[in-house]
Amino acid sequence: MSAGILELDKGFVNGTTWHEIPSYVTQNTPVTIEQARSVMEYPLKKEQLYRKCSDIGLEPVKAWCIIRDDHNKVMVPHIGNQFEALDNTFLLNFVHENLLGKFPELEIESVGTLWNGATAFLNLKIAEFQVRGDQSPTLSRLMYYNPLGRGSYQACAHDIRIVCNNTLKASAAQGAANKTLAKFRHTKSAGQKINDHLENLAEVKLGLEKHVEALNYLAGEQMTTADLTAMLDFMFPLSYDKDGEVQKGRATSLAVNQRNEVVKAFSIGQDSMSQATATSAYGLLQAATNYYDHNTIRNGDAGSRAWDGLTGTRAAKKDSVFKFLMERAAA
Repeated sequence: MSAGILELDKGFVNGTTWHEIPSYVTQNTPVTIEQARSVMEYPLKKEQLYRKCSDIGLEPVKAWCIIRDDHNKVMVPHIGNQFEALDNTFLLNFVHENLLGKFPELEIESVGTLWNGATAFLNLKIAEFQVRGDQSPTLSRLMYYNPLGRGSYQACAHDIRIVCNNTLKASAAQGAANKTLAKFRHTKSAGQKINDHLENLAEVKLGLEKHVEALNYLAGEQMTTADLTAMLDFMFPLSYDKDGEVQKGRATSLAVNQRNEVVKAFSIGQDSMSQATATSAYGLLQAATNYYDHNTIRNGDAGSRAWDGLTGTRAAKKDSVFKFLMERAAA
């Protein structure tokens, strides 16, 4: 299991890591800006690609790649002419000057690289809160990351529920929190666009406060067996024949197994919650989150799974369940 951390990757974490890979140094203090710079400072270079031609040897083609110049390793094998390799330290300088400099209560919780430096990320710790009836604290974080070859420069807010390391991404449906997610193409204008984004941390905090209000609302809404079934039908629908019977087959078996995993998490995976909270819409949300964050590991890489839970398909699915439960509870 690589966890996305390869031979050239490194990082610093305030706390512990679930993967315990030595190149990620753990400590009991916030990550310093010097430590962050030592991780994110490595040279990226855009190089022309060539093809072998029998007459003239090598001939340039209309394609380029991004290499990590200190190790001559290809980061992105094929990019277009407009793609720019903006140095990762640009993001770090932006965070240092526009966020840490203006809001001293913030601290860097973790910084690191993945896939030999193709992705660089930095997490800021914003606040800690508890949902009523849930004894486990939740941390709000603001993450900046640069996924070369895996998407645009991005920034987002997200929550971590400490008790089980589930990641419940702050929903894009949350009022001002909509503005905590932004994507910028790797072009010459990306630097200025990032610099113009998310400077108003007060707005981000407002969005996260609304997110906490929503979670507390869900914690006060009791769910019935019919509500659980409705959520399972939303997450993993079953197919029925013309007589109303569930169709047999591999797809049905897969859906039934997935539904059973969610029911299991809902039934026995709520140790930190009061009985009332465990059977609430919040409990259902955590059961769904537990499923998406701990099941269906592709290629055996739990790191890719965890990253997807913050920024990819799993994150989108958790957001959709959150929206479904909010609408169900309000009905």
